Amino acid sequence: MTKVKKSKRFKYNLASALRVRIIRETLQKEEVQKAKRKVEEEKQKLKVIQDHQQFEHDKIMEMYEGQRPLDLAEVKLRKHQMEQLQIKEDEQKEVVAQAEEKVKEEEKKLLKAIRDRKILEKDKEKKQKLWKKLMEKEDTKFLDDISVSRFFRSKGGEE
Repeated sequence: MTKVKKSKRFKYNLASALRVRIIRETLQKEEVQKAKRKVEEEKQKLKVIQDHQQFEHDKIMEMYEGQRPLDLAEVKLRKHQMEQLQIKEDEQKEVVAQAEEKVKEEEKKLLKAIRDRKILEKDKEKKQKLWKKLMEKEDTKFLDDISVSRFFRSKGGEE
């Protein structure tokens, strides 16, 4: 076993790795936030499309319920526009689903980063406890040496 050196402060040999893990965790939190913002933006776009779709539907219903005669060209135009909006809505729903999947992936990465950081922090705590015990042992050893040397000095002086 190596000779233990008395030190005043605990020095963790993996401190730089712990700092890196903390930085990675912070960056991953930012990535999760970005992904969540992206989901919200995509949901907002979907809502706009659905609102526009509802507006077109209301216009068609007004035409059917109105007092004036139906204009077939306008009905066909509105129907075509409704079909296009339905296609856009389906595409946007797919984009929202992909964005939500991305959030799940980023959250999994974040959990892994948190787990990695906690592992190193627990290791640091264990090593710090061992260091404290070792330093206390060294202190007692030092005090024992002093008391033994005084004892022999006082014994030697008496004789």
